[in-house]
Amino acid sequence: MDKNKLLTPITLRIMNDKNISGEEDLGDILKLDSNGNLTVPVIKGPRKVSSADECITVNAPSMPMDPNSKAYNGTILINYYCPNYGGGNANIEKMGPAAARIVEIMDDNPLDITGYSNYNFVVDEPMGPLFDPDAPDEHFMSIRINFGLIEN
Repeated sequence: MDKNKLLTPITLRIMNDKNISGEEDLGDILKLDSNGNLTVPVIKGPRKVSSADECITVNAPSMPMDPNSKAYNGTILINYYCPNYGGGNANIEKMGPAAARIVEIMDDNPLDITGYSNYNFVVDEPMGPLFDPDAPDEHFMSIRINFGLIEN
């Protein structure tokens, strides 16, 4: 399966979570620019954009195919990287609501992927804030999603 077919609808769901009346959406939490887009880049792949202080990455590190059923059962990781407060502590006041909103828009909300049925799409575990000693000025939240897809 082409991973881009899997990652694109997830990326778009995150990018389009804005201007929802009566809800605190990602546009409210992460802010919008003058064009109405999220100020935080959303990137397909495992690595954060080096030029961005804040970033969301969407990756599918594991998606093995069952040889008998031809179903793909795998894991998606959505990471939200956020700069620390000045003293080095995690900005949990921003990271917590952002991660909670991503869980809300993803959990039990199957993807629409042409040519595939998405029979499982469940948040397994939101983790964090996590720390990488190679990036001491930031923390990140990681949301693990289990999914199942089969070709139509």
